[in-house]
Amino acid sequence: MEDNKEKNDSIIAKVSGWIREHQLEKIKQSDYDRLLNLRMPNVYEKGQKFLLWLNSKTKYPGSYIPIKFGSTDDVLMELVSICWAYNEKEVRYLMDYLARKEFITNNNQNNVDFQLMITPEGFSYIENLSKNVNSNLGFCAMWFDDSLNSAWQNAIEPAIKQAGFEPIRIDKHPHNGVVVDEIIALIRRSKFVIADLTGNRGGVYFEAGFAKGFGLEVIFTCKKDWLDNLYF
Repeated sequence: MEDNKEKNDSIIAKVSGWIREHQLEKIKQSDYDRLLNLRMPNVYEKGQKFLLWLNSKTKYPGSYIPIKFGSTDDVLMELVSICWAYNEKEVRYLMDYLARKEFITNNNQNNVDFQLMITPEGFSYIENLSKNVNSNLGFCAMWFDDSLNSAWQNAIEPAIKQAGFEPIRIDKHPHNGVVVDEIIALIRRSKFVIADLTGNRGGVYFEAGFAKGFGLEVIFTCKKDWLDNLYF
C-alpha cells in the first residue's frame, strides 16, 4: 500500500508541475502514458524552479515574499506545483537548500510564517541562469585520448542526445579563434557541462570550475581505474 501511495504521489507531483508549465497546451488522451512517465526533476532543478518563482514575485531587490506553512495558503499550494514537489515538506527542504546556497534569506519569527528575500548572490545566479534557460547545448569537457572514444560514442554523446540536447566537444567543434576563448564561449551558451575526470587533465578541471562559477550544473564522470588518482 505504501509503495502505491508513493507512486501516486510522484505521479501527482509530476503531472501537476507539468500542467503548471504548459497551461496553454491541450492534453489529448494519447498524452496520458507520456505524462505518467515524466522524468522527475532533481533537487538542483527544483531549486531553480523555486528561485525563479521567487524572482517572478519580487517587486524590487530587498523585498520579501511571505509564505505560510502548515496551511492551505494559495501561495504555498502554487509553490508545491511550481517546484514539482510532493508536498510542503519538500518545499521547506528546497527553501533550506536555497538558503544554504546563500541565494535567499529567511526572515521568520516562528516555524510557520516565513519572509523570503533573494540575496545579491541569488540575483547573480538568476541572471546567469536566464542566459541559458533556452539553451539546447550540452558541453563535454574530457581527455581527447583514443582510450575514451568508446565512452564518448557509446555513453556520453548518446546520453546527451537522449536528454534532448546537442552534444558539444571542443575538438569536434569548428572554430578559428583561440581555443580557450572558444571553450569559454561554448560553456556560457550551454545548459550544463559533463566533466569526465579520466586522465586528470588540467583543462577539464578548469572548464568544470568555470562552469560551476557561471552557475551551470556540472555532471562529473570518471573511469573506475582513475578514481584513486583524482584531485578531490
